Amino acid sequence: MKKKLPYDKTDPASIEAYGKLLEHHSFRWILESNYEGKQLEEKVMQYEDPNNKGSSGYLVEVEYFKLDGNRNAPEPDIPEANVDIKTTPYIATKITKTNTYRLRAKEKLVISMIPYHEQLEDDFMNSKLFNKMSQMIMVFYLYQKGNKLEQNIDYVWLFQLLKEEFKTDLVIIMQDYKTIVDKVNAGKAHELSSADTHYLCAATKGKTANLSYRNQANTTTKAKSRSFALKAGYVTSLIRNHMLKDNTQIEYESIFSNNNPPKDFDTQVLNQLKPYIGKTEDELYKTFHVNKRAKQSNYTVVCRMLGIKSNKIAEFEKANTAVRTIRLDQNGKPKESMPLRDIKLKQFVQEDFYDSNLYQYFNETRFLLVVFQENKHHKYTLIGFKFYNMPLSDLEGIGQQDWNLYQSIVKEGIQLTPIKHKNKVIKVKNNLPNESETNMFHMRPRAKNTAYLINGKRYGKGSEKDMDAIPNSPHQNYMTKQCFWINKSYIASIVKDLV
Repeated sequence: MKKKLPYDKTDPASIEAYGKLLEHHSFRWILESNYEGKQLEEKVMQYEDPNNKGSSGYLVEVEYFKLDGNRNAPEPDIPEANVDIKTTPYIATKITKTNTYRLRAKEKLVISMIPYHEQLEDDFMNSKLFNKMSQMIMVFYLYQKGNKLEQNIDYVWLFQLLKEEFKTDLVIIMQDYKTIVDKVNAGKAHELSSADTHYLCAATKGKTANLSYRNQANTTTKAKSRSFALKAGYVTSLIRNHMLKDNTQIEYESIFSNNNPPKDFDTQVLNQLKPYIGKTEDELYKTFHVNKRAKQSNYTVVCRMLGIKSNKIAEFEKANTAVRTIRLDQNGKPKESMPLRDIKLKQFVQEDFYDSNLYQYFNETRFLLVVFQENKHHKYTLIGFKFYNMPLSDLEGIGQQDWNLYQSIVKEGIQLTPIKHKNKVIKVKNNLPNESETNMFHMRPRAKNTAYLINGKRYGKGSEKDMDAIPNSPHQNYMTKQCFWINKSYIASIVKDLV
């Protein structure tokens, strides 16, 4: 005879009320409420095992909600109420100036595996996925590295996708679902990328996904294992809008309203921007009262074009969409390469490509490209916009080749050579490939001031904060911080349809 559950398994409200009793308790508390003595010790060892990934969610489902723990099932965890249980971490970053914390989701929220062996339902509202995610008990806990059972559960909430507040989100998620399903049903799951979509994505598990290829129904080409998941940016929006009880977070404005959800996300955004094509940068600055010397002035202009008064676009934050400006010369060639994030060389040499910062960035980021071209008066005129995400074939092809080239040289040891010029200025050369020697990415500094420490001697006008330690250097040499850049030639290939 089964033990009676401490909640009504047919009532979502009852399940949520029971879940809320977890708030302000640790995962260890759950075990201590169910076990004692040697049995407790064994359970603690089981769930503290660092190789037992996903154990926090399993613990909540099995030890607290008394479920069977079949986490890969396509149906909800509690089918009688059509409710799924999701346990997910968040990160709190302290803002020193205001003595507050900014909260964000640590990772995507995985819903269920994408089955490649069957024809998926075209209609999201009648799909297994909708049935799985339409109602989810979300258990949020504060992430603490290496301290699994002591992490505190801070908020438990019943997410209901059919609520009025998610009307626009539902429309966008339906569009995302169609994008994913169309590729899977066409036998093109190997072309999927998290950046294909806005809120709902086809997510992998880093380098382990590169080892777990699966057969597809309509092709002999195998594809990486992927799951339907809500993007981290979208989960962050849920945390900010529902978990927080104060006003310490950044306010985001929406392009779309629940009264006017987009029929097609990309098309509607681009249609709002099109009337400004043909205007110069100066005209746009004047129209929207933007200081052209201000930081991110062109991003501010894009916000104003979309009716956003601040510089925070809710839909772009949820979808992990970055706005990038590209300037072309009169011949249609990019004026400059595009900088990415600074890298830490010692971390770079330890990375696997599929877990690297570079791969994750392009696998998960969508771009709204804003393209200006120099006219005969040497003014920059807006010629067009486009949404873009890097094709997986490029990222895992020429992109990986360039990445591997740089990693191998950094591992072997970067060679620094100070050279004195006629004007007595000393410049430091290195053996890293330059832009002309690569296809997609190259590595060079982004800082204005160079700084080096070579065999104990300093070079350049920069300071210590401008330097990074060189791995495998026998003299503990330092060089100016490095950054990956997208090559001008590759940028030209992306925007050639706008020229």
